[in-house]
Amino acid sequence: MIVRVSVCLLLMTDGAQELDDLKEQRTRLLGDCLLGSSFLCYVGAFSWEFRHEMIYDMWWKDIVKREIPVSKPFRIEALLTNEVEMSKYVMLCGHERYRVHFTSLYLPRGLM
Repeated sequence: MIVRVSVCLLLMTDGAQELDDLKEQRTRLLGDCLLGSSFLCYVGAFSWEFRHEMIYDMWWKDIVKREIPVSKPFRIEALLTNEVEMSKYVMLCGHERYRVHFTSLYLPRGLM
């Protein structure tokens, strides 16, 4: 009986923490989506260095200055994908057929 109650309390605590995390994430969603949509619509044609500067040095700072809720630290990868997809990209990069295509799209020129 004591063990069952302890497990239920533990599950309720974990669920409450997840709910709090989701509520915090919801408040930052406006700024995160603003940055993410700006990235997808505008910066694709530019170099990695300039994209990074625009997102993190210009736009993110402007959003913070305007007091729009945004994730701190903001990571465009976290908004657009998840850890599983990122692992797949890393595995593809190791495959010779995709190596040039992958590195030219995602890595800065100095690392290619």
